[in-house]
Amino acid sequence: MSNIFVTAFEPFNGRNTNTSLEVINNIHSKNIKKIILPVSWDRARSEVKNLLGLGPDLLVLCGEAAGRNMITIEKIAINFMDANISDNDGIIKKNQKIFSGLDGHFSNVDVVDIIQKVNKDEELVKLSLSAGSYICNATYYQALSTVYGNTYPTKVIFIHLPVSENQEDIKEKFPSIIEKIIEEIAKKYGFCGI
Repeated sequence: MSNIFVTAFEPFNGRNTNTSLEVINNIHSKNIKKIILPVSWDRARSEVKNLLGLGPDLLVLCGEAAGRNMITIEKIAINFMDANISDNDGIIKKNQKIFSGLDGHFSNVDVVDIIQKVNKDEELVKLSLSAGSYICNATYYQALSTVYGNTYPTKVIFIHLPVSENQEDIKEKFPSIIEKIIEEIAKKYGFCGI
């Protein structure tokens, strides 16, 4: 059995819901460990480092992205924090590096190939080259930095979900797409899927 972790973020910015949280709560595979991350510059990154220390085969980070109309898989995380809103700890970060390190990290998953396989019959996901500069990106950068810095074998991707209140999307469509992405990654890299 594989060791697959899927994360989502808690609600933030005065909202009482987060699409990523609602969606992973509707993934019903027993082979997936679901984790809720805080919307906190420091605590989310610390939790991701701890999760990677547990040695999962795959870490799928999920977040929501306002303004997107379909699921996107992020190819790169950048070493940059800049937001006009605070995190849930009341902290605002403006125009600064996450920490001393490379300017960016590419996912260690062949994201383009996975997207092509998932979209074989219909377009379900798109490639994104910007995870933004808020906590989604900071968490992704931390995860990739940790994997590359420790030569962990864990595969890491970040999936952005469109903000949605459509219950069919939240309960059926989006969870099934995430499951399909996980299955394709598992097949490509030779570990058991969900």
